[in-house]
Amino acid sequence: MHRLMKSKYAKMLDVHLSNNNKQQQKMLCQISQKCAAAHHNSSTMFRYAALIALVLPALALAGDVVETRACSDDRPVPREVRVQNCPSTPCELVRGSDANMEMDFTAPFNAATLQTRIVATALGVTAPFELPADRARACDWLIGSQCPISEREDVTYNLQMPVLRIYPRVSLVLEVSLVDEEERTHACFVLDARVVGA
Repeated sequence: MHRLMKSKYAKMLDVHLSNNNKQQQKMLCQISQKCAAAHHNSSTMFRYAALIALVLPALALAGDVVETRACSDDRPVPREVRVQNCPSTPCELVRGSDANMEMDFTAPFNAATLQTRIVATALGVTAPFELPADRARACDWLIGSQCPISEREDVTYNLQMPVLRIYPRVSLVLEVSLVDEEERTHACFVLDARVVGA
């Protein structure tokens, strides 16, 4: 009798432990699923945050689409020109800062290198606007591309033009062009601007 009761209690205990194990396993499974979902959500949120962090500065730099004129001698024109903080021309070039511009163009030729050339006309005088050497190397300022570039390749170029504090406050016309190693023009535009104080 004692052995029978002991055996009966042992079976009840086994069932109880088995049920507890199942409940624990179920709880662990639910917790695991919640953790996996939380990890997935946090991972997704991180990806969105990283994308926003990349896109917002690009949008801030892109600037406003501006009206430009074609250069002389039927040189190729860009598809679009954008100037930061320039809702309408003439664009204001603030002394002591960089004028940020972007142009989209389709390369008319294959090219190993590209150089930026700017010519400024102010008060009836036309003269080259000398960029620092690192800014003049246009290949270093391509967005989403790199030199060499191929004929018919769509290219975006970012120009950061220093506007020195010593420049007089005048209206001027800028001619901006990209020239390759064979002196061929890949894109050129004329922009009305004026130098203003900070």
